[in-house]
Amino acid sequence: QFPAPALWIRNRKSGQILPLMDAFFYRDGTMRLGAKNFEDPEGSFEANFSEDEQNYYGHACINHVTDKEKKVYPKTQWECVARPGDYCLGMHIPSKADVSTEATMRACKDAIELARQRFPEYKVTSAVYCSSWLLNPQLKEIQGPQSKIAQFQDCFVKYPNRDMNATAVFSFVFARKPENLEDLEEDTSLQRKLKKIYLDGDCIHVYSGVIFVEE
Repeated sequence: QFPAPALWIRNRKSGQILPLMDAFFYRDGTMRLGAKNFEDPEGSFEANFSEDEQNYYGHACINHVTDKEKKVYPKTQWECVARPGDYCLGMHIPSKADVSTEATMRACKDAIELARQRFPEYKVTSAVYCSSWLLNPQLKEIQGPQSKIAQFQDCFVKYPNRDMNATAVFSFVFARKPENLEDLEEDTSLQRKLKKIYLDGDCIHVYSGVIFVEE
């Protein structure tokens, strides 16, 4: 079932998909309150969603930043495509997996078709959920918009996770987290860039995202 704290709506005309979030956020909406480096509650806000017969109401996460203002989304213009309690698929990313757009979307489409054939009783939605450091928007900035990581991210509608440690890269990019960050490896360009981020006091948080496969 959807672990995402959100109601997902799609614009009937443009196809844009927005998550209306249900969580506490840091004052600028860029991160969940309590994530590493985002613990200060001053100015924080609670995002939530609701609906009635005419409208959806909520704080949309657009380009991975959550709107501090609760807005109205008329049901004549927006439809719900997923809500808490719905069944979806969860994505695992094997080591050295092909994360290009084509490979990612093909894998999601095939997986949904198979799940519906084998487990019809679950009424699986067209959504595939993922939570990973690979979805962090900073990676797109440092690797470039044409990189495989950027292609992978572009498949998802993303939102920030409440990553209290921000240590995932020390398991997946580096061999370990040393006592002195100066000792981190610098064998690849990604390692060098991530090392600088951590030495500068910043970090790479885990983000979550959902792919909605076209029916």
